Amino acid sequence: MKFCKLCVMPDTRPGITFDSEGICSACRHTEYKKTINWQDRQKSFAKLCESHRSKSDENDCIVAVSAGKDSFWQVCTLVEKYHMNPLLASVYGFDWTQTGLQNFETMQSQFGVEAICLHTNKEINRKMSRAALEHAGFPAWLYDKYIYTYPLQIAMKYNIPLIFYGENTSLEYGGPLKEDTPSALSQINNDAVREYDWSLWNSAGVYPRDIPLSKYPSTDQIEDSNVDPRYMSYYFNWSGYEHMKISKEHGWKSLNDTGEWNRKGWANDDYTQIDDFAYLVDPWMKWPKYGHRQVTDGCSKLIRDGLMTREQAIPLVREFDSILDETSLEHYLKFSGYSERQFWDIIDTFYNQNLFTKKSGRWRLKETIK
Repeated sequence: MKFCKLCVMPDTRPGITFDSEGICSACRHTEYKKTINWQDRQKSFAKLCESHRSKSDENDCIVAVSAGKDSFWQVCTLVEKYHMNPLLASVYGFDWTQTGLQNFETMQSQFGVEAICLHTNKEINRKMSRAALEHAGFPAWLYDKYIYTYPLQIAMKYNIPLIFYGENTSLEYGGPLKEDTPSALSQINNDAVREYDWSLWNSAGVYPRDIPLSKYPSTDQIEDSNVDPRYMSYYFNWSGYEHMKISKEHGWKSLNDTGEWNRKGWANDDYTQIDDFAYLVDPWMKWPKYGHRQVTDGCSKLIRDGLMTREQAIPLVREFDSILDETSLEHYLKFSGYSERQFWDIIDTFYNQNLFTKKSGRWRLKETIK
């Protein structure tokens, strides 16, 4: 493994690239962002909103949301600063935390907006989660797919052409999409949700009729419907930490604020991905496959934002990145129907032997960050 010389991201992250100086593409993008005229981009954003703003009480845009601090900030910005009337489109995951439910309700009441939330067929989701975990190590595959497809389908159904997504994850964190563009049309190709042959789902007893809202419309269908999906990160200098602070000023709560959940393996991060207990098994799967996880992701972003040094991040990554929170696992086992032994037997097949070696029954990284 090679590690970025500026942050703590390894070269095993899918889609990330390192230049000849050993700097990752996400850090280079952060440097590039310092050259952007954000005032000009926000003027463009204001014009975009003006061109779509409803003259009546109808919804003039859709925002793809969770109950997180970024979504809360997006809705706050659109309503309070740009006077839009968004319809929120969300997907209910495995089992939301009370903190997440409270934040979702606060977001609606604080900004006076309507929301629709897709509740998946639990049995179908369970079958697909087990198949996706066993085959590819993505237990939340269906949930993640809906996040991309559901807002688009709602926009096409109700003729609300403007959709706002959050950040371009490829640029902000490192990934295969390299173009700095406001259009989110290609985000399905950012490697977060890969397509699998239907034989995988058929073998689990799932067929297209079971999950019609998971179908991503073709580019022609989207363009013919005049739907225009946009990244808000193109127009605003994206910072999850700043979003958290602003959201708290408007009533959003972190896990420490509510006291609901003292997560293990999150290096004092009480404000990222706090909506769903069982979902966190999915991002943890990056550990056996790629040798890094959320602590690496979070610390790298804080370093890029000037809120942490690389020297401060390294011991956190070494101590916490491998840990799977016990509460997350407990909730996922209850949802999926696996025993704990069955789960760990499956996970054992995903350890990347180029990165890990097994000693005394435990997997350890061959090379850790220094």
